Formats: sequence, C-alpha cells, structure tokens
Amino acid sequence: MSTSEQLPRVLYVDDEENVLHGVRRQQRKFFDLTTSADPRAALEIIEKDPSFSVIVSDFDMPHLDGIAFLQRARELAPDTTRIMLTGKADLNAATRASQRRTAPRDRNVQPLCQRGSRPPRQRLTPSSPYTN
Repeated sequence: MSTSEQLPRVLYVDDEENVLHGVRRQQRKFFDLTTSADPRAALEIIEKDPSFSVIVSDFDMPHLDGIAFLQRARELAPDTTRIMLTGKADLNAATRASQRRTAPRDRNVQPLCQRGSRPPRQRLTPSSPYTN
C-alpha cells in the first residue's frame, strides 16, 4: 500500500491559486490532497471518484458559490464530510448553508473565531482528535 493510500483523501476547492498552493505545501504530508480552482471541475472529480474523506470549499467562487457546490457534492458523495470556508465574516452565508442541509442538521454553524480574537493554533492532522 502506498503512502497516499494510507492518508485520508481531501478535496480542496478554491478559485484562488495562491490559497491552493499554500494548502498543498502545508498539508501534503498529512493528507492525500486533490485541489481544484474551479468548482465545476471539482464536481467532475467527485463524480469520477466520490471516495473523499473531506471536501473543503471556499464560499465566494465564480460560476458556483460554495453553498451550491457543497449541496451538489452532498448529492454525489453523501457520506463525505463537507466544510465551507470563507475569508468574509458572513454568518448569514453559513446559516443559509445549514438551512440548505449542506451542513449536518445536528451541528450549529458558528464562526471559528470572532473578529478581534485569535483563531486556535492547532494543526489538523490524521491523528488529531478533530478527525474521524
């Protein structure tokens, strides 16, 4: 079994190439990472192989926003964990996502940190208590 087969598979979708480059650089040792700058292309990737552990999407993307993308991803890969990230402090968008059932029903959608506070500095790795 190769190293990439032992790592959790993660699909990361963001229209900003610099973000994708940083994610690849920081996470390639911890995850079998696939990236896409186009949400439509990412849906094709999921259609061909829906066996991702996690799908991470930016909210604000051209052609298809993160809510619509994750809603379609849920149809294609219903058992995959879906995460929407945004650089904008838009709790309304997160609320809309949860109301459309792109987020699990039994979890509250909340920002990771409030404006003026510092986010937690914990690296998410396959052995982290925050992963399945």
